[in-house]
Amino acid sequence: MKANELRVGNYTDKGMVKSFYEHGIHIGMGKCYLFRDLNPIPITEEVLLKCGFVNNEPKDWGSFTLGNINFLKEDGNKMNGLYMNGYRVANVRYLNQLQNLYFAITGKELKVEL
Repeated sequence: MKANELRVGNYTDKGMVKSFYEHGIHIGMGKCYLFRDLNPIPITEEVLLKCGFVNNEPKDWGSFTLGNINFLKEDGNKMNGLYMNGYRVANVRYLNQLQNLYFAITGKELKVEL
């Protein structure tokens, strides 16, 4: 991953970012990782539910809502659209992208229960 894709509080496959250093991140308890060793967490139904989204289509995952933000699975797993008030905001494939966009839109941190 690249440093400009992350903020404090973002989740990676190694854990939640607590702070940064020149070549990587700290995730707490003395654990540090280089940026090149980090991988993003793909968005799945489970991840969305752990972020507080509600499944609008319980029989087939594809449409989730959190407040006035909607997440739609489109074209298999190739594209995932984030919508607000019916307008497409961005394509989102990873949890850190969702966290960053949610913060940019609402000014609040997305609560994640991983």
